[in-house]
Amino acid sequence: MTTRTWAPRKPEPGRWSLARRPPVVPASSNRGRALVIAAVPIFEGDVAVAVGLVAGVPWPLAVPVSAGGTVLATFAAVAAGTRLGGRRTKGEREKKILARVEKWGVPLAMLLGGFFLSVTFHAFVMSSAGLNRSLILVSGVCTAVFNVVFVALLTSGILAFIF
Repeated sequence: MTTRTWAPRKPEPGRWSLARRPPVVPASSNRGRALVIAAVPIFEGDVAVAVGLVAGVPWPLAVPVSAGGTVLATFAAVAAGTRLGGRRTKGEREKKILARVEKWGVPLAMLLGGFFLSVTFHAFVMSSAGLNRSLILVSGVCTAVFNVVFVALLTSGILAFIF
């Protein structure tokens, strides 16, 4: 009985093979890409800071960039919602309900809702409903920063626990 030994084939010119690996991207470029990801407000700051920290971006750099992206998106959402909501008229009953919601509900709804849905989505809906813009902006900024710091601390703790 004869035994055959396995020998790798020589790759054909112009074809990809495991012998010819694609170039490795330097680590500094990966950090730059992670910062770009962290700045995208679609991801929301809390997800962006987690992605940035896992990718190796330093904590003091990832948190402000991630929170800043969400804050800028919140300002844009409030502006767009105000333009949309300013077109409709409100009745007396609706004004009373909105006054009660402004007094008690905006900060709490923004804080609790920021964990489940996008802060920018809440800001857009609240401003298009006709609620106080400045209260929405302050609540949105505070919620964005709180969520980013909370997730950064959580991610750092989990990473420290794993490694």
